[in-house]
Amino acid sequence: MFIRLIDQNDEEDLFLWRNNIDTRKMSFETGLIDIKDHKLWFQKTLNSKDRLIYIGEKNGNKIGVCSFEKKKNKSYNEVSIIINPSERGKGFSYQLLSMAIEKYLFTRKCNIISRVKKFNVISIRLFEKAGFYKQKEMKDYFLFILPKVNLLFKNVIFKNEYVHILYDLLKSRKNNIS
Repeated sequence: MFIRLIDQNDEEDLFLWRNNIDTRKMSFETGLIDIKDHKLWFQKTLNSKDRLIYIGEKNGNKIGVCSFEKKKNKSYNEVSIIINPSERGKGFSYQLLSMAIEKYLFTRKCNIISRVKKFNVISIRLFEKAGFYKQKEMKDYFLFILPKVNLLFKNVIFKNEYVHILYDLLKSRKNNIS
């Protein structure tokens, strides 16, 4: 899957996805979105420093979007996900969410939260699989959090005690980059 920021060519797709009946049920704003309101929101989003939306594409098909919004005066950013209705049920949501989070966190060190309606079992499983945990239970939704990762680096002197650890780490790496 290829992940990129949305651009002007994605405006109509997002309008259709956001107004999909199943998407509306899972959203916190359940009413249909007017085209004028959508166009204003879309332009504002393209120019925003506090909201980024990544779109995932696979084999020329737009899979869905992950939206990240920095909350004013808060120590976290909120993520939400919408899957293209024609791509639902194909197992792409975890890959899209994981890759979008990785790309987002590459330049930001922050906690990420998500609000998921209690009856949205698929999204609950998705966020738990992606490493989020339930921080709070509210009346209608769960608040999930993905804590920022604090890495600790250690200077390693090549002694026999470290050789097997380094070997195992190199062997288990996902990419072939040294």
